Amino acid sequence: MNRLPPGSVVHVYGGTIEDKVMWRSIGAPYLVTEDVRVESPSGERAVLAIAEGVEVRFAPDAHILVGYSQPGALLVTGTEAAPVVLTAAGEAWPGVRIYNYGEGSFLVTTFTKGGVPDGGVLRVDGTMSVTSCTFAKNAGGVSTTSRAKIKAFDDNAFLDNDRWALLLHPPQLGSLGSTNRYGPSDRIDVFGGTVEETMTWRAQRTQILFLGDLRVDGRTELSVESGSRSA
Repeated sequence: MNRLPPGSVVHVYGGTIEDKVMWRSIGAPYLVTEDVRVESPSGERAVLAIAEGVEVRFAPDAHILVGYSQPGALLVTGTEAAPVVLTAAGEAWPGVRIYNYGEGSFLVTTFTKGGVPDGGVLRVDGTMSVTSCTFAKNAGGVSTTSRAKIKAFDDNAFLDNDRWALLLHPPQLGSLGSTNRYGPSDRIDVFGGTVEETMTWRAQRTQILFLGDLRVDGRTELSVESGSRSA
């Protein structure tokens, strides 16, 4: 077991992870000072796994960028006894970006003090699974492009995020579970768009604000559970 002096950090420089790498809890936070990219030029999927109990602090311009032009995955697995924490080394950090060739899986992970003016602390263009995570005191929580795919999104908590908890497209609302929790000011913003597949929107117990027209086309059926609030 490593024994590091109080106040120690593990300095992580920028670069690209092209293989399979795990960051384990070693008795001190990781301090990421430049962008860390996760993708493999060989076509094999690169993986960064972050294990339970790890705290990662980010400099003001440092991201984790996954799957920009080649396959990559970020697998973050905390536990109730030892969650993973992704936070700023100072006042703020830009967040995690999951690109089109990327996948992000997050379990019992806290995101805090992150986000950018036009996006959340977790920005997704690829695929994501987010379960039992906490988003607190970010400029924005989770934002997606229209291409993003949500495998799982449930039992998450949002508290005191500045602009919104979630910024989504209409079809993605059908992937949200029913046990997410929201603070008094944490709403869901939804772009205008079209629902083309039959789905159910489960009640989220917070306000849902539509930013444009919602269309339901063809023989599609859209069911909205009681308890939902939209504007």
